[in-house]
Amino acid sequence: MNDNQELGPDVAVPDRRPASTSIKVLIAEDDPSQRAALTDLVTALRPTWTVVAGVGSVAEVEAAVDSLAPDLCLIDIHLQGSDDPNWIKSLTADLAVIYVTGDPDFAVHAFDSDAIDYVLKPITARRLKRALDRAVQDPRVIGPLLPGAADAGRELLTRVTMSRGTETIVVMPQDIAYLEADMKYTRVVTARGAGLVRMGINELCSRLPADQFVRIHRRHVVNLKFVDSVKRNEFGYMEVFLLGRTEVLRVSKSFQQVFRPD
Repeated sequence: MNDNQELGPDVAVPDRRPASTSIKVLIAEDDPSQRAALTDLVTALRPTWTVVAGVGSVAEVEAAVDSLAPDLCLIDIHLQGSDDPNWIKSLTADLAVIYVTGDPDFAVHAFDSDAIDYVLKPITARRLKRALDRAVQDPRVIGPLLPGAADAGRELLTRVTMSRGTETIVVMPQDIAYLEADMKYTRVVTARGAGLVRMGINELCSRLPADQFVRIHRRHVVNLKFVDSVKRNEFGYMEVFLLGRTEVLRVSKSFQQVFRPD
């Protein structure tokens, strides 16, 4: 670690997750040496976190987000596979991102996309630490909580109010089939139709019973009451079939333990 990477006397903001839960970090940087240096910095600054993968292209980011379900992504926006910074919008909604970039004009785009922070290259440990401190205060990073933690830490919702066009609809949690992340909002799907809640999926999930609503994908939380069956398709992916509904929800690899036999 060189002189401009000294950690300094600042005290890191403590993680708000339970001690037994490690935050999973994905690092996306197409320069191998910079990717390795960034990995080392994150490890030094947050030794209890886990860097689950380091990737170098847009296609690899998309695959890693789906299969590894990282809690936080550090992404160089100019990756192999796209010259358009809007490619990030194709990723799963409600994804927590810190951008690392050499382009100082990128700040407006970063905040328009609801990024946690953006860090200009060359990256220093002091500046990165500030971004990681912001990350541990973000509900997208610290959630979803361990089973039961949401129930204990927050008052659960007894009803959910959602918007559908010009209508405002009130539904009971037990009538929700599943939740779907939709950028900063959450699409709530019920037998009466679907609507939008002005709340991120992590925050909404944390206010619903953890023994009933389970995460199966970065984009989806399902109500176990509506699960008809779970099967593997011809490609080996686990899929959830819902009672009374035609859509099939895919289960990310990192969430397949939800449906493992006891």
